[in-house]
Amino acid sequence: MAQAIETTPIRDKWGARVFYCFDPEGHRIEF
Repeated sequence: MAQAIETTPIRDKWGARVFYCFDPEGHRIEF
């Protein structure tokens, strides 16, 4: 069964487009 991952909206940061999600322990992961 597939599960969705919640992410923040895509935004511009330091000349790149980024979005964030959080692991189960609460750490922020940047893509």
